[in-house]
Amino acid sequence: RYMFLVDEFGRPVDHRDPLSGGAPPPYGPTIAERRARAGALQAVLKRAAAVLAVSEKFAELYREAGVRAVRTHENLSEPFVPLPRESRRGQDGRLVLGFIGGISRHKGYHLLREAVKSGTFLKFSLLVVDHALRPGETYEAHWGQTPVRYIAKVEQSRVAELYAQMDVLIAPSIWPESYGLITREALQAGLWVIASDRGSIGDCIVEGVNGNQVDVSDCRGLRKALERLPEMIKTVWKTKDRIQD
Repeated sequence: RYMFLVDEFGRPVDHRDPLSGGAPPPYGPTIAERRARAGALQAVLKRAAAVLAVSEKFAELYREAGVRAVRTHENLSEPFVPLPRESRRGQDGRLVLGFIGGISRHKGYHLLREAVKSGTFLKFSLLVVDHALRPGETYEAHWGQTPVRYIAKVEQSRVAELYAQMDVLIAPSIWPESYGLITREALQAGLWVIASDRGSIGDCIVEGVNGNQVDVSDCRGLRKALERLPEMIKTVWKTKDRIQD
């Protein structure tokens, strides 16, 4: 039921402990049921010639959980042609921050909201992809001084259009992401990326060059990155513009 290594409250579980996480009876399985399930799964994995992980960090997670014969077969991101970004400090002069993971705790939505609300970010606006919306639906809100626009999930064939609406991608997942497709797509589209330091979602980031990795144990790391963002991205853009000229 909770496939992202978090419990029903969104808290990370201990991947090394098969009894970690999950609601207690009568709302969840008993200890005996958990042990039986873990034993059945281990038996299958031990018979496998190889267990494939989509990144080296996730392979290490498997090994820490007692899985053997683990090999890494890294995922790839499908190439696309980036479109000219619509924002780049558009008519209102704000940087557009994008959050694509859906309104869920394991993706760090609550951290982003807390970080923005706890500061004064007049230079930002937010674009949030809400997976519960139907195509074409949208609504707006404010987090402190920062306007937020919610839109529906976009088809994969239109990801270039989605990233063209953003300047910065925020990906503060609190669980160890196995790969991190959106961060790699965002970099391909030319965005600055701020991502979690857990799992592989931030592996593609060169610190201070194309983004930042932040501690996601609470919102403070993300808030500090947002406070530094305008000046940092301004410097990077100026450098890129000089190279292109």
